[in-house]
Amino acid sequence: AAAAAAAGARSEMEALDDQVIVPCIQLLSMRIEGLGEKRRAFLDAVMHLMDRVNRPPLLTQVVRAARDWLGDAQKLPADERRSLLTHMTRFEQVPSTDLQRLFLDVVYDLYKSPENAEALGLRRTERAFMIGLRCNDVSIRSKFFELLRAHTGTSLYDLLVFVFSKHDWESMSEYFWVKICLDLFLDRLDRDAVLEATGACLKHGGRGPVEDGSGGSGGSGGDMEIDDDSARASAAADESTPESLWVRASRFARAAG
Repeated sequence: AAAAAAAGARSEMEALDDQVIVPCIQLLSMRIEGLGEKRRAFLDAVMHLMDRVNRPPLLTQVVRAARDWLGDAQKLPADERRSLLTHMTRFEQVPSTDLQRLFLDVVYDLYKSPENAEALGLRRTERAFMIGLRCNDVSIRSKFFELLRAHTGTSLYDLLVFVFSKHDWESMSEYFWVKICLDLFLDRLDRDAVLEATGACLKHGGRGPVEDGSGGSGGSGGDMEIDDDSARASAAADESTPESLWVRASRFARAAG
């Protein structure tokens, strides 16, 4: 009997959400820029719902209403938009794939726009952005990675500064964020050079190019593996030689081993 009463009360609350709360949010959201001093109270109520309610249908309606506010600087100032976005990060814990996808679509649209990304600031709302990088959906994760790659600059130096100096990885503390850094570094590699170095290494059976007794390559002086000092000297003389490419591959293999 007690369980039935609790279920009945829960149904009544859900009906109240559908009949009162959702229409009120939809109605006020259309005039949010004209609420004046009452806007703060309205936003506080919305953020309270985000923090306390676990019903995906209601939260989905809240996100749909907030989507217009977050994307329009004329409706809400940057600090209020950041506050809403911060409260919405709790949706990661709500067991609803549709709600999480909708939330991440909102975050992606915000950061895809250079004006919004600059106004909101990546560092101030990075938790919302980083949720996209650890999403289980591969397509969503790839989209967020492309945005992050564009944000970290084009040179390896810019990437190193971002990873080790500018960015705070605390919001990813429960995730193996080193993988994201490795993906960013691998994205900066010269793929043609890596493939050529790998081919040169395989061609010689894992050894470097051979030299004859007079210092020439190939000859009757016998096969011998070049030492690291001579290989480095050759690499410094000509970065495009097979020797330098093999040295790069051999160093990588030693480090990986």
